Amino acid sequence: MISFLRSLRDLFHPRILAFVALIPILSALVWLVLGILLFFFFGDRLDQGLAHFAFLQSLRETLMSWGLSLGGILTAVLLMVICLPLIYWTSLLLMSFLALPYIILLLRPTYPLAFSAGTRARGAALRLSILVFVKAVVIYFLLLLLFWQPHLFAIGNGILGAWVNASFLAIEVLGEVCSPAEMKVILQRNRWRNLAMGFLLMGLLTIPIIQWITPVFGGLWFAHQILAQVHRQRSAQ
Repeated sequence: MISFLRSLRDLFHPRILAFVALIPILSALVWLVLGILLFFFFGDRLDQGLAHFAFLQSLRETLMSWGLSLGGILTAVLLMVICLPLIYWTSLLLMSFLALPYIILLLRPTYPLAFSAGTRARGAALRLSILVFVKAVVIYFLLLLLFWQPHLFAIGNGILGAWVNASFLAIEVLGEVCSPAEMKVILQRNRWRNLAMGFLLMGLLTIPIIQWITPVFGGLWFAHQILAQVHRQRSAQ
């Protein structure tokens, strides 16, 4: 709870607010370009494939009966909806590259013992982070098979998103202050707490406007939580 409140406080730091504004814009621009390319090269093929689904066919017919002929717009909207988790994960990556180094620097005076060992595991953290996202993308595309069962798709997507939050954010923070061996121990010891925090972040993503600050807030929250734990652990030694 203390780490959550401290994260809310630090969210209003001027540099952090700049990252809050910048990261969603960059992520949206990246996926706007990718979306245009995907729709330009694969739009017709996707449109033909989606025509086989009764739900979409019924929706098209209903819209046409209202005098609305949307053509490829429906396909574009559906493609955007499918890409929403990927857009959020892109924001997490941008947060890690752009904001997290400054977050770590900002919190260093608060948790000095977390940095006392002088060890870092950036190489191990990078490998684990890549593995997390490779697994996540593969699982997500398998989950798309459940897209026409919205309740199952939503549950699966929520669990996957929480796991990505918990794994990626914890690994990125630990890589700044721990050895690979320490990282492994701390990740195993706190996997359920981290997962609970991941689920709470997924809940924030469902709230309009709040969803835009979630990547940076998640970085702050995990940084406070993990650095505090490493600080306490080293002070007890």
